[in-house]
Amino acid sequence: MLQCFELSVLGIRLLGVQWLWLNNNNNNDQKSVQEVLFPN
Repeated sequence: MLQCFELSVLGIRLLGVQWLWLNNNNNNDQKSVQEVLFPN
């Protein structure tokens, strides 16, 4: 049960990262995947 919950949270997080990355590309602001995943 807990493992399924963790997987769903990870999936939502990955979708959020992908959405942010696409928005950054639309703004012609090229960011690396590492910058999106680990913002300082």
